[in-house]
Amino acid sequence: VDGKGVVVKKRKTVDVKVFGRDVTLNGRAMLFVVPVLWASFNPIVRFLYTLDYPMESSVFNSIRLTLSSLCFLPVYIAEFSGKSGEARRESLVDGKGLPLWAVGGLELGLWVFLANFAQFFALEFNSATRATFLIQLQTVMVPTLAAIFGIEKISLKTAGASAVCVLGVLILSLDKPTGGAVTSSLQGDLLCLLSALFHALYVLRLGSKYAGRTSSGLLVGGKVFVQCAFSWLWAISTVATKDITIADSLGAFAVGDTRETLIILGVAAWMGLVASALSGWLQTNGQKVVPASETAVLFSMQPLWATAMAVTLLGETIGTKSIVGGGLIVGATVIASLKTKKS
Repeated sequence: VDGKGVVVKKRKTVDVKVFGRDVTLNGRAMLFVVPVLWASFNPIVRFLYTLDYPMESSVFNSIRLTLSSLCFLPVYIAEFSGKSGEARRESLVDGKGLPLWAVGGLELGLWVFLANFAQFFALEFNSATRATFLIQLQTVMVPTLAAIFGIEKISLKTAGASAVCVLGVLILSLDKPTGGAVTSSLQGDLLCLLSALFHALYVLRLGSKYAGRTSSGLLVGGKVFVQCAFSWLWAISTVATKDITIADSLGAFAVGDTRETLIILGVAAWMGLVASALSGWLQTNGQKVVPASETAVLFSMQPLWATAMAVTLLGETIGTKSIVGGGLIVGATVIASLKTKKS
């Protein structure tokens, strides 16, 4: 309903360019694909640890982010070559005169890098399924942190959902997975929670500071570039501190295992081009026509997709406690994502 009381049909599709052609896509369908792509992260990383000659996590992460960064180079070339010029028209700057997309890219890239950093180490100690459920707690952490920082008041519904999530985590911690999964540990659980915290800070700062105030293409691209830079610093420090050669850090590449080399290359391409770059593009365009509350509900289904992938790819088995605990976490995050008519 517009300001004059006239009923207006809300648009459900979005016009985008795909390989230079104008295409109309359903926004809800685009967002439905995003959590499926995100869900592949934990099972795939856990799968890499099962290889005979696994690549160093830092090096793999750097390669996949380099591929993802290449996807955003055309955006920056267009902006700074005069084809668009939005980068030069940026009027919102911080005290040092930097464009908001640059400041946002630096901060958001740091939060996401720290989240992925903790996530990689967590998956050395936890199963993919367990890690996914624990990291999904970010959905409840976001409104909780918003209340702590005075951005918004925490509702009774959110407080109740948080309590249910805590109960779900406690039940989940009692289960010890078997099959293709590693034996979970307190260290792994804490790293998952730390990753969830960094993810929550990213979402909170994106929504309260940067979203809608600057170019989305430049902001997302800057975030990925910063992630890539920090990841390569991580890779260099890994080689230096472990006293290994660069060749040794490449795993299957170093020993000439063709099969595992092709697997690693394929996984890096999927993670960098599809799970990272494509999912970001789908989310940015899909949320133009889909409300944030509905988007959050769709994203809450990520643990279910991750569980299906972990069972199929890794042979992980799910105990009764994991089903109950994970169900409580997913249910609570869905409830926390739903908004009342008043809000």
